[in-house]
Order: sequence, then C-alpha cells, then structure tokens
Amino acid sequence: MFSKLTLFFTLFLSYLSLYEELILGGDLGGMRYLYNIVEGALLVKLILKGRALKLGERFEKPPLVIPTLFKAFVFTLFVGLLTVLEHVLLHHLKAREVVDAMVGRLLLCFILFIFLFSFLEIGRFV
Repeated sequence: MFSKLTLFFTLFLSYLSLYEELILGGDLGGMRYLYNIVEGALLVKLILKGRALKLGERFEKPPLVIPTLFKAFVFTLFVGLLTVLEHVLLHHLKAREVVDAMVGRLLLCFILFIFLFSFLEIGRFV
C-alpha cells in the first residue's frame, strides 16, 4: 500500500509543480520534482502512521463526513507546512508568489484528501 500511495502522491505533486511552472512561467528545475518524491513519501508515511495510531478514532460514531473532513484538513495543513519549508529551502521568498502557489496547492490537496480519506473511511466498514 505504501508504494502505491507514494506513487499516487508523487504523480499528483509533480502535476502541481508542472502546473505552477506553466502558470508562473519560470523553470523550477529537476530538484523540485525530486522534492515531490520525498514529500509524497512523507505524506504517505504520515497517513499510514495516523491510521496505525487510530487518528480520528473519536469520530467513529458520527457520520463518515466528519472524520473525512477532519483528516483532510489536518493533512492539508501539513502540506502547507511542507510548501512553506520548500519555498524557504529553495530561496523563493517572494511573498506574493508564495501565497499564490500555496492557495492553489492547498485547495487542490484538500479536495484530493477528501476523496482519498472518503475511500479509506468507507473501506473501514466494507
């Protein structure tokens, strides 16, 4: 499961990097895509650790939308933290570009996480 999810997140994050590169008109370089592999592996590792630690178990009684939105929100915050770290490490400290890149990336990641965690939550009951 780890390798499939890592490939999925790496492809998704690489797509976002390509999208940012085309929109901003700059060359992000190959280092960005290498970082996407690391970021994808970190996200999957956190998701699997969260499942092992039964993160969000207190939300078992409410409808499935509650734990799904909670987990999507928490992991979207983590993606935001990684995005800020990435911009600091790559010396892209232009405030306007960082905010524009983060808003788009976080919105798409939140929607992706809603779908991902909805399938994982449904899988618990099937």
